[in-house]
Parts: sequence; structure tokens; C-alpha cells
Amino acid sequence: MKKPLLTVLLAVGLASAASGEPIRVVTSIPDFGAIAAAIGGADVTTESIVKGNRDVHAVELLPSLMMKVRKADVYVKVGLDLDLWAQQIIDGSRNPRLLVVDASERIVKLEVPDFKVDASHGDLHAHGNPHYWLDPANARPIGEAILAALATIEPGMATTFRANLDGYVARLDAATAVWQSRLAPHAGAEVISFHSSWPYFARRFGITIVEHLEPKPGVPPTPTHVAALTELLRTGRVKAILMESYFDDRVPAMLSRTTGVPLVKVPVLVGSAPGIDDQFALFEEITGSLARALAGGRPAD
Repeated sequence: MKKPLLTVLLAVGLASAASGEPIRVVTSIPDFGAIAAAIGGADVTTESIVKGNRDVHAVELLPSLMMKVRKADVYVKVGLDLDLWAQQIIDGSRNPRLLVVDASERIVKLEVPDFKVDASHGDLHAHGNPHYWLDPANARPIGEAILAALATIEPGMATTFRANLDGYVARLDAATAVWQSRLAPHAGAEVISFHSSWPYFARRFGITIVEHLEPKPGVPPTPTHVAALTELLRTGRVKAILMESYFDDRVPAMLSRTTGVPLVKVPVLVGSAPGIDDQFALFEEITGSLARALAGGRPAD
């Protein structure tokens, strides 16, 4: 007979408290690990499935990943069908005490289709755009979801975890105001992006994504689409080509050379480049590179 969920959760919490060991958190992306570390401090350890400058959409399922999750107390996934591979890792771990957190549950979702999604739409996500971590304000709802799991395991640390999250969000909010000021002179600037990673970022920082290099999500640029984008770029309306650093840049670099529109190639995950060790460094890099390009300067490599 299956044990009631409450019994399982209480057992997990008592075991963790008795061991005195840090809560082990595994996350799909390192950005969630950075938030979990900020909340838990020395009382948590974090590991990410996606490492460095990798595409979140596709992960090779390795036995080592399942072993990593077998030892974990908490797993934090992106949800919204972005990291579907995560469920296979979770199932393969055979970890009955694992608490699974869907960090998207408290997010105000953008680009939710109002039609039935099928294969003809490419890799369009039926429940909304999943790149919500690229709005720093979403650290609060992501953090609240992680906090709930940590406090379930260590109820006696709930007040400390709460104070840590509030402090982290306050610091991030202050930094966000600086980043918004940096891009404020370019409010409404029209930008082309490679993949549809940017609606949450664009809403927060006041830029306008008018087109994508992918004709449909997950579909590589076609000659016909590239020709249409070339004509658009030559109108002078579009001020930058914004792309995720893990994509092949041959096509956007060619478009930039032939039209003179600057290419801004930036990391989109914590750990994607040297020195991008947390959310503060990530958004500093993205906003700084984009602001320089929009102002007519050279974006950072």
C-alpha cells in the first residue's frame, strides 16, 4: 500500500534533520541552483544537470545523471515542457524520497497559445514560453517554490530560509533597477532574436522582439527566411540581432556582416561563460552587451 504523501514528507524531513547533512538539491539549470544556494546557504548543496554553455532543450540521458538524482533530496525542474528529459532522469533515479519542484508553477506565463499545438508549429510549448528565468523578477516565484520544498525537509530552518530569500530578492531588485536604467534610453528598440528565449526579458527591459531567426521554434533558419530577414534588417528598423551563446552563429554573423546590424551573442544561463557565476553576473553581461550594441558600440564577445 502506498504511504500517504504527508507521511513521506515528514519522514524525509526527520531523516534529514537527524543526519545533520546539507539538503541535496539537483536542478535542471544552474540558475535555479544559484537561487537554491542563496536561500539555503551552507544548509544546502546544489548540482545542475545542464552544465555550462549547453542547450537546455536537449540533454543526453546518462546513468550518472540518474545516480546524481538518486542521492538528492530535492529536484527543481523548469517545466512548461522545456526539460521533458528531467522526468526520465527522475524516474530512472528510483528515489522514493525525492521532492520534485516545478519552478514554473508560480510564474505569470507568457506566449500561451490559444490554439491546439501540433508538430506543424515546431517546438512550440503548449503551456507557455519556458524561458522565464530571463526576467530577474521571476527569482521571487522561483525562489518561493524552492523555499517550500526546503522548509518541508527542514521545518526548523524555514524562518532562516525565508530571510535569505527576501534578502536575495531585495539585492536582485536593486540590481534590476540599474539594468533597467541602462536600457531605458533604448526603450522600444526593435530586435531580432535567434530563438524565442526573450519574451520575459523583453517585457522587463522594454525592448521589442520583432522576428526570430528560427522560422518556427526549434527549426533551423531556411534560405527563404534568411532572405526575408535580410530585407527587414536593411530597412534600418532593427537595431540588434540577439542570440543565445550556445547556438551556431554562422547565419546571424553573416546577417550582421551584410546588413551592418550588430550581433549580440550572450550567455543565457549561469555558468555559460567564465565569470558568469550567478544571476547578477548573467544579467550584467546581457544588459551591458545589448546596451552597447544599441548605442552603436561594440558588444562584448
